[in-house]
Amino acid sequence: MDLGTTKVSVEKSTDGVWVDIDEKTKLKIARFLNPKHRAYVNRAMDPYKRASRIGQLDDATTDKVEIEAIANCILIDWKGITENGEEVKYSVKKAIAYLSDPSLPHFISMVRELSNEMALFHEDTVQDASTNLKK
Repeated sequence: MDLGTTKVSVEKSTDGVWVDIDEKTKLKIARFLNPKHRAYVNRAMDPYKRASRIGQLDDATTDKVEIEAIANCILIDWKGITENGEEVKYSVKKAIAYLSDPSLPHFISMVRELSNEMALFHEDTVQDASTNLKK
């Protein structure tokens, strides 16, 4: 394995890259456990460290922290998300609502998968194909 060809861009990892989901929808996704995400999780989990150490941290708290961390540090933006035919403007609050909605398990799964797809964040990966087409 040539490690030179698999270097991850810190900028792409933290700022995110646009990923086409379908013809109209794009998500701007940052890499899972990027420095900003890691710091957010550490801060958010600080009040629960003792409970975690003694095995008394409940799943609901863990899920809440995870969803908030994803909404704040992983799912950076979106284009083309609609609800009942109306376009939904990105906000952290709306992202938390969709990521935590039990009727939308595929949405959080997709965001998690994309954030772990290292090839998206390689230094040589084209961030947005539309930029290339304009040249």
